[in-house]
Amino acid sequence: MPVEGEAAHWDHRVDEDHYEQPGNLFRLISPAARQARFANTAHSLGLAERRIQLHHIANCSQADPAYGAGIAAALVLEVDCTAE
Repeated sequence: MPVEGEAAHWDHRVDEDHYEQPGNLFRLISPAARQARFANTAHSLGLAERRIQLHHIANCSQADPAYGAGIAAALVLEVDCTAE
């Protein structure tokens, strides 16, 4: 399918905000869906190296501190998700 208009010429390297849209989505989902996301993510990352877990938590925290905190709690890690 050919891409036309602005989409055909969009340089993804120009926009450095990679967290607003995931944060907005996180804030839209129900508390039950958030808990399911935390549990699923913890299940997927549970055996990963700690540095990888912390990196993912940091990314989620940039989208929304509650997102990062939920992932950290599900992984049973104490992490300050409000620090920049």
